[in-house]
Amino acid sequence: MMFGGFQGWSLLKGGLSVGADLVVYPTRLFDLSCHTMSASLACPCDPARHYAQCCGPIHQGRDAKSAEQLMRSRYSAYALNLNEYLLNSWHPSSRPSSLSDDEAGSTRWLGLKIKRHEENGNNALVEFIARYRVGGTPAVRMHETSRFVRLAGRWYYLDGELHSPPPPR
Repeated sequence: MMFGGFQGWSLLKGGLSVGADLVVYPTRLFDLSCHTMSASLACPCDPARHYAQCCGPIHQGRDAKSAEQLMRSRYSAYALNLNEYLLNSWHPSSRPSSLSDDEAGSTRWLGLKIKRHEENGNNALVEFIARYRVGGTPAVRMHETSRFVRLAGRWYYLDGELHSPPPPR
């Protein structure tokens, strides 16, 4: 389901009501004290970028400027086990009630490659390949096209479609 423009904004239960079924909650600051990273450390989403100038500010409450930037921040949040950030950057209509530490904590994220980013007004697609390893198992290549929606100026992850694994070489 794609979302277009909304009319009749009102405050509701600490969030901003955007129609009958949707409430947009304001950006929250996240406690990153257990994830302290030096300004010189590489960002998980791109080793050529510094965390303090890349995903760090978004994890601390700055809105992502694009769906691609939100996607990168979510990848980094998985790598840093920032479950609260992941949940709050997920659209309420598709967000799970919780993420266990085991889902993100036992996974080692190895790399991210953005293949495509398309924005059409308040909707966007980001196609990417993420590589990860769970415990001592072989690395996995996850190829996904994710959908994003922008509400009240803020991007949210809506859902994603996994592509078939690449054929063996």
